[in-house]
Amino acid sequence: MGGQTITRDGVGTANSLYTLGGPGLLGGSRSLELTVTVDAGSIVNASANGSISDKLVYENGAGISSALSVSYNSNGVGLGQDWSTMHELAFMVDKSDLPGTVKFEFFSSTDFSGASFASRTVNVPTVGLLNTLFNVPFSSFVKSGGFTFADVDSVRITVAGPQSYDMVMHTVVVDAPEAGTVIPLVGFALVGTGWFGVRLRRNREAASKLA
Repeated sequence: MGGQTITRDGVGTANSLYTLGGPGLLGGSRSLELTVTVDAGSIVNASANGSISDKLVYENGAGISSALSVSYNSNGVGLGQDWSTMHELAFMVDKSDLPGTVKFEFFSSTDFSGASFASRTVNVPTVGLLNTLFNVPFSSFVKSGGFTFADVDSVRITVAGPQSYDMVMHTVVVDAPEAGTVIPLVGFALVGTGWFGVRLRRNREAASKLA
């Protein structure tokens, strides 16, 4: 699904677009945007399916505060996703050295704007155990402008935390429980789908972790 790395040295924003010519990446493209708000002379690095295969790796240097957004909109064409039969989103975290957040946003527009959207911010505690599972029911998303999950044209995932925050996350999926299927949401990464699907269904009560 293609390795992609982005680095920022200094306050400001850096952008990177990766385009895949074939199946395997939602909408065929993935955009990274790294925004640094505090810089104490170090750097921040992030990679999607890069420095560690099939994972999003986000590393802030000492004294750095930033936010990393991973976005999908099929190069502005729109994803055209119908998730009206889906129950929840789930993802795994391998590392979160301090408490941080992951914000999920779904838009009916192709450019991550407009009134029709759904959003959910997940508080991620300190995590040191590989494959720590987080379940996010679609019913917990805040919806606006008549948004429905039958019309998802762009997706944005934003990771943020305190100064010097480091995080590794992976296996972001949406799930249709009646059919027992697991569908990859993003291009980093789908690993062990069958096992993950079973674990997801057995761990719906893990939603109590989320604040």
